[in-house]
Amino acid sequence: MNFALIQASMTDGERMLVNHCRELYKRAGNSVPSFSRYLSPREQYILKAFGLLPTLSVDTLADNDAIGFLWGGFDGAERAVYCALPSYYAYSLGDTTNDDDVGFSAYSENNSTFAAQSDRSANGGSDDSTDTPSIPPRGRLPVSIESKLAAAATDELEKIIQILRIDAGGFAHLTHRDYLGSITALGIDRSKLGDILVDDGGAYLFCSEAAAELILYELRTIGRDGVKVKKTTLPDDFIYNRSFADESGTIASPRLDAIVSELAHVSRERAKELISRGLVEQNYFAAASPDAEISEGDVITVKRDSGVRNGKFILDSITPSRRSGRLVVRARRYQ
Repeated sequence: MNFALIQASMTDGERMLVNHCRELYKRAGNSVPSFSRYLSPREQYILKAFGLLPTLSVDTLADNDAIGFLWGGFDGAERAVYCALPSYYAYSLGDTTNDDDVGFSAYSENNSTFAAQSDRSANGGSDDSTDTPSIPPRGRLPVSIESKLAAAATDELEKIIQILRIDAGGFAHLTHRDYLGSITALGIDRSKLGDILVDDGGAYLFCSEAAAELILYELRTIGRDGVKVKKTTLPDDFIYNRSFADESGTIASPRLDAIVSELAHVSRERAKELISRGLVEQNYFAAASPDAEISEGDVITVKRDSGVRNGKFILDSITPSRRSGRLVVRARRYQ
């Protein structure tokens, strides 16, 4: 996405966030681990656009003054904290030459599953949809660089990321929206809250230490259902993958109106209308033009409107077709 467009579309608060995270990075360069509040996907995208989240590589981390990365309490978290650590934390990653010890954790046959709803109360997805972590073949689970850095900074992160278990009474079907509404009704700002992972028995909540204390003492009901709250930790074998539906189709050119037409199941003219009305986002920013170029990795959000298939989509690949000369698009739609 065009960097100039991102800059032009940013709010004053988002500009302040960029400057704040730059300052956090400088502090880390002076051996002071530093952390932001919880950030939305849009805010995270902005930090990436401004170069504050370079690709992590164990071969180059120690060469920098500091390490900047996102962490929300588990791999795949949608809401995350910007973490800036001194470069010496890179040594916690160990010797990368031994594939048997580095980058993987043990996986047992008794690895438990965890059904959860994704944290996306904003545009696109449904609050009631269920995400189920996939359990990989028996063997070893990949461990991300981010998770290893976060483990090394556990004490520093404790005030920023705590995990609460909210057990529901079972008398009502509670959605992500129900949990979020009841928690924010306590006066807790969204910036203090990370993901809410909902399952059949309740939910896991990631939040700041201050928010956790208030929720522990004040949250007794959600909707019409009584709940119990306690501090907890995630099991060592916890793995969470969001649920997606695979999408595929063809488009004539790599333009935004073309992909919206394909994904939303509308005509090209209707797609242009949706874009002009502000009902389409590209990488969390309101789409500026129907002829905007799309790229692999883009996140396209189509908001609700009559006769439109709304949703949030990730573009995985855009490749030429050998037969038709059109472009074959493969994408995933948030469930």
